[in-house]
Amino acid sequence: MTERQNKFLWNIHTALSGGKKPGSEEDRQFLALALFGEVGELANFLKKEWRGDDVPDLREKVTDELGDCYAYLRLLAIALNQQDALDRSSGIEPTTKRRCALRLCGRVGELAGLIEEDPASGSNVTWLLMTEIRDLLTMLARAHVLELDDIMERVTLPKIRARWGDKIS
Repeated sequence: MTERQNKFLWNIHTALSGGKKPGSEEDRQFLALALFGEVGELANFLKKEWRGDDVPDLREKVTDELGDCYAYLRLLAIALNQQDALDRSSGIEPTTKRRCALRLCGRVGELAGLIEEDPASGSNVTWLLMTEIRDLLTMLARAHVLELDDIMERVTLPKIRARWGDKIS
């Protein structure tokens, strides 16, 4: 993702902060919870796919949730000043879509727990978890024949611009 895209996300986040100082301890906790919520929504669609439910527009819904997860992960990385974590690979081995989804939920839970304990945390553990979360999102996107950065550019950022673009200059 480009620096311009990161800046756009951060500017929208700042405009919608609702009194929270962007990047503050409270904001980091909010972003961790938001990421956890988005991963839960993604997990719900993956569960339905696994079960074989007939979900209209499932691919579009999974794409949308992957983008939302990636956007919140990006914002949390910016708030923790760890954007470089998202530019590296964690080295985790590819796995099945099911195991990948379960691992993603677990890792986001770990990250949320660390942020709750120490919102200012910029530790190696948070860096490693964010790196692994990005890789897991990438693997899930590829399992659906999608690319995470393409989702951000083509789906998520236009959706954000359309909904909240008037909040920033």
